[in-house]
Amino acid sequence: MPQKKSAGSLKAICLAYISRNMDKFCNGTEISEQVDDADAIGVGENTTNPIHQLPSVLLDLLTEIITQRIKLVDVTQAEKFLHQIITPCLSTLDLSLYSLRSNFHYIFALASVRCKHLKKLCLDDCSFCNSDFLDFIPNFSNLQVLNIESVINIKFTLSGDDLFHFLGKHCKDLRKLFARDNQVSDAGIHGLCVVGNCKLLRVLCISRNPITNRGIRMALDNLPLLKILSHESLVEENDGINPSGKIEATLGENNLLQIEWTPRSIDCIKFSSGVWIRVYDSSQKQPSTGENYLAIPQKCLKRRANASFSIALPSSASKFSGKTCHFELNDVLIQCRVYTIEVVPNYQSLNRKALFTEIVIPPANDNSTKSLESLISVESNSSLFTLKWKDNSGCTPQLTSLYLKIFPDGMENAGNATMSLQIPRNCLKQPTEETNVFSLSLPENQTYCPVEWVPLDPCRKYKIEIKSEYSNTWTRAPSLWETFTEERVFTQMNPSHNSYDCSSDQFNCDNICRPYGWICDGTRDCNAYI
Repeated sequence: MPQKKSAGSLKAICLAYISRNMDKFCNGTEISEQVDDADAIGVGENTTNPIHQLPSVLLDLLTEIITQRIKLVDVTQAEKFLHQIITPCLSTLDLSLYSLRSNFHYIFALASVRCKHLKKLCLDDCSFCNSDFLDFIPNFSNLQVLNIESVINIKFTLSGDDLFHFLGKHCKDLRKLFARDNQVSDAGIHGLCVVGNCKLLRVLCISRNPITNRGIRMALDNLPLLKILSHESLVEENDGINPSGKIEATLGENNLLQIEWTPRSIDCIKFSSGVWIRVYDSSQKQPSTGENYLAIPQKCLKRRANASFSIALPSSASKFSGKTCHFELNDVLIQCRVYTIEVVPNYQSLNRKALFTEIVIPPANDNSTKSLESLISVESNSSLFTLKWKDNSGCTPQLTSLYLKIFPDGMENAGNATMSLQIPRNCLKQPTEETNVFSLSLPENQTYCPVEWVPLDPCRKYKIEIKSEYSNTWTRAPSLWETFTEERVFTQMNPSHNSYDCSSDQFNCDNICRPYGWICDGTRDCNAYI
């Protein structure tokens, strides 16, 4: 059956038509002549070109289509059409793919004259004459994003420091600046944001430039909104070596949360102004708002001899709450739950990669090295296994699953286990009158308890290991018990007349009830049994 096809949007159809029929929209004027005309009469106010009346969102899409087509072999029409859509309404212009073509100078000059309100300009890997770029910069005073990575003549002949001085003087609205490999030094940083007006930068990428720690410090001190700073001197330790960071958390007396960490980069400590810390329930979605963070200044951190830092955070008000460096957790930590600890180093408002760890809040009667399950009963035969026990951990509401291992002949060896199962909470039965008593019967209905059960051998001793898991995260010490699988025996309809019936802990041997310890002891035999 043929598939139903949906028509594209009118916008997509129109853009596709224009991009395939660019020759219909070209007026035949050379680009160099357009530059002269634009400079003379101020294109935008005196034009009859309908493309100039399009909103910026459509112009940006058309520009993207045309600049992509410039990569093709036949680019004549694309070049002719490109200057038609460089209008005063254009907000984004990416000339990176056009960088080495002969008309690039005229296209960029035309943009500098017409696009007074351009917000984003990408010129990475482009080539300029020595003074071209500096001459054009004052015309782009409304730029918010500028990409000039590896601009050829800035790299070899034109001073990157001069460029940064011009940006600091004329582009005070810059939010993001990408200037990798442009021979910018500390003097350029000084001209950009110390004496310059680029105080709104959030992202500054200056890798592969001869900038020293002094220049980095100038950027950190003079860019209050900076969030991302890229430079070799700020490279943190390899995440592949230590993906989770060096951080530990413990719970002390009176629920005092002790956090200790080592920064990913020791060299960055001298720029540190403190940390942001937040603690949240691991089972819930990670919070996204900054309101959950505690902003802790550097002076309130305790520094240790091994270049690590620590702090203690109480979960409720204490007698020291009046102190300057007293900080409290936003929420009280609840017993038996797992919490994520997040520490974000703060380098003069520049946040680096966060360090994470988790901590389990133990119950009041905690003793994680001791089994807290008590056996009530266990019965087994070749086709049925039943277990009943009591959970004394104090964390019964957080119980999420049970790990069950069964070892033959009482030999506790991981490789020798007859079976190893993870049994979800819904497979466990619980009496309504007792909240911490559980029972398990296997095999069970596969519909609601998908556990693959392997029948046990009859007349064999097994060791049983159970380990409770709470909050899908942490477990307690295992509990170990033993059982002996009975062979299924069909008794008479009137068992009171059977003189050879034995109790559940014995078996019939030569018409005498003997304990199960006689079986396979290597010294005693039964000639017959009933």
